[in-house]
Amino acid sequence: MAKSGGSAANRPGQGDDADEDARRERWLSGAADVTHELMSAALADAPRLIAERVREIAAADHVAIVQQSPDGEFVVRASTGAEPGARSWVGQALPESLAPSAARAAAGRPVVVAPAAESGPAEDEGAAFLGLDSVIVVPITGPDGHWGLLAIGRRPARPAFAAAELSLAAMFGAHVALALELAANQARRVASTLGAERERIARDLHDHVIQRLFAIGLALHNVSGELAGPVVERLRANEDELDATIKEIRTVIYRLTGPLVSTDTSLRARATRLLDEIEPVLGYRPTLEITGAIEFGISEDVAHDCAAVLRETLTNVARHARSTAASVLISVDADAILVEVCDNGRGMGRSTRRSGLANLRARADRRSGTLRIEPGRPTGTRVAWSVPSGGGAGTVSPGI
Repeated sequence: MAKSGGSAANRPGQGDDADEDARRERWLSGAADVTHELMSAALADAPRLIAERVREIAAADHVAIVQQSPDGEFVVRASTGAEPGARSWVGQALPESLAPSAARAAAGRPVVVAPAAESGPAEDEGAAFLGLDSVIVVPITGPDGHWGLLAIGRRPARPAFAAAELSLAAMFGAHVALALELAANQARRVASTLGAERERIARDLHDHVIQRLFAIGLALHNVSGELAGPVVERLRANEDELDATIKEIRTVIYRLTGPLVSTDTSLRARATRLLDEIEPVLGYRPTLEITGAIEFGISEDVAHDCAAVLRETLTNVARHARSTAASVLISVDADAILVEVCDNGRGMGRSTRRSGLANLRARADRRSGTLRIEPGRPTGTRVAWSVPSGGGAGTVSPGI
């Protein structure tokens, strides 16, 4: 009687199992590598780092990190791909046809979507999303809640994603969420340690160095009262030098006791990264002017608000202004922190998203600040967001 089936090499499932094992190993190894990289990188670089690594692991044509803005839009925070326009989606909202899939993933339900099949006509915005045919969307959710979404896409000529790949990507997202939490905790511990050391140095400067200089200055003043002639003028000049030195040390003490901000997460660094992201979208690079001690005296949460305001405003310029130039001013003084964006576009118009402006105003109101939106000169729009200086010591968070 003839035996059913073929040789082991020809039986269905044997090659599939080997492919599945190799795929699983690639995702597990990639998750371990990303964890290691996140522990040694700045948290602000996490979206870009994760996107670039996942593109290799998934053999994808395009990978994006998507985060939900306060007004509910899903906005691309990092984007990488072989096509020239990959980075142009940074700062842009997902097409409306992809928003339902993003919402399902944000609720903890990973999905595989085929925009071209779901959205109908090829001219639909979702179908044209970087020309992708198959997209995986999985949440990155850890103990501290929802961080963002991982969107992985392939072009029509490539194999579509299977359910097994969705499961592996979801596992990767959970692993990365834990890694982000570990990295954030590490950053908090480092900030706490450095903060304590800064306070100790500030106390020593105040209790010992300044007091000694003050005593020396007082002694010189008493001696100068007992003398006459050119010697007195020299002593008084030295007194003035001591006063100037004491003032400089007091400035150093102020900086040491202000919020601890790393060069990677400072408002200056965030603003520079935002301009890098928005430049491909605008088609030009806005000018950036910074005045005042921006690295000192600004708490983490205030800096986060300033960066969010700048992102929202520049995104509005990209969407609606049709401008050829824009300028950004960030100013910090003893009274207020100002974020100002001016463009030479067509002005506000009716198409500007009011929800975005409401978000800017809400951020100002929470800090007893102001939001001013007025016509530019001679054209365009001027947006000025200002809040009082101060805010106390900040914390390090894994957000952008």
